[in-house]
Amino acid sequence: MTDEKMVQPRSERFENFDISDEEMERRLRAIVSITTIVPEHAQTADILGTKRTGNGVFINQMGLIVTVGYLIAEATQIWITTASDETVLADTVMYDYESGLGLLKPLSTISIPTIPVSDCNKQINAGDSGFMLAGFGGLEQTVVVDIGSCDSFTGYWEYVLDRAFYTTPSHPNWGGAALLNKKGELSGIGSLYLENPPTSKSEFSGNLCIPIDPLWSFFSEIKRTGGVKESNRPYLGFFVSVVEEQFVVLGLYKSSPAALAGISNGDIIKSINGVAPKTLDQLFKEIWNAGPAGNIISIEIERGDKHTIVNVVSAKRKAIWINPTLH
Repeated sequence: MTDEKMVQPRSERFENFDISDEEMERRLRAIVSITTIVPEHAQTADILGTKRTGNGVFINQMGLIVTVGYLIAEATQIWITTASDETVLADTVMYDYESGLGLLKPLSTISIPTIPVSDCNKQINAGDSGFMLAGFGGLEQTVVVDIGSCDSFTGYWEYVLDRAFYTTPSHPNWGGAALLNKKGELSGIGSLYLENPPTSKSEFSGNLCIPIDPLWSFFSEIKRTGGVKESNRPYLGFFVSVVEEQFVVLGLYKSSPAALAGISNGDIIKSINGVAPKTLDQLFKEIWNAGPAGNIISIEIERGDKHTIVNVVSAKRKAIWINPTLH
């Protein structure tokens, strides 16, 4: 996925950034290429594929690489290629489904610089300019971007971000790309390409970047315990979107709690535990507010001319998906 017209030419020389050209070029070497292999029977294989490629960022925290979670979900092999032409295996340290961020640990030493992680993301506002979205490949794979908005985002796959960075123009290889601020610090991770999302107040074509703020609590937990405690959020494993002002089930993971309970494609969700949601994010949050994974979620559905209550026994996502292979 490369479009030369969209990629920032080297002659721009980062005039809006607070660090030197040389330091910026050095930091761009911290961005790596990621290739993952996922079994064909994995829950996510049909949707995300069995071979996935994208970017990651080697950060100045415990020798870790941060990337977007869907690249590494259910992966049994993860290969990292660096700007120094090194290719090494990596293990998954964490995939935080709630934020969409993932952390990897290279299994061999890699001889590239690191990028510092910003702790000033709350100061980022809509309309801010002079950021960079950078993929693996140095200057030729960087795009100078503006922050179009800092609105929420709701994904049909049981995913809600209360705050996300909508950046423009778009990057041709956005998955796991590094959103760098003017100091050359990591502020976000590229996740999606979007056109005119529901929260947009004007025409928009660009990328959604996940703020890296949740990483700080993970760093502390990893230092303290050696790992990250798994989420106990209830998970149903279905895809729901708004179609003609109705909440419609568009798909389900095989063997997911929702599928096992009898929910089907095309079902219209009318209420969650007796509450009729007004927005898609409210629908998902009603599920999460029901208590820990394992609790029963009572879902009223409309199927044809019938209304039915379906009781779904929720689960942890980790119980449904393939767990990471550790080497």
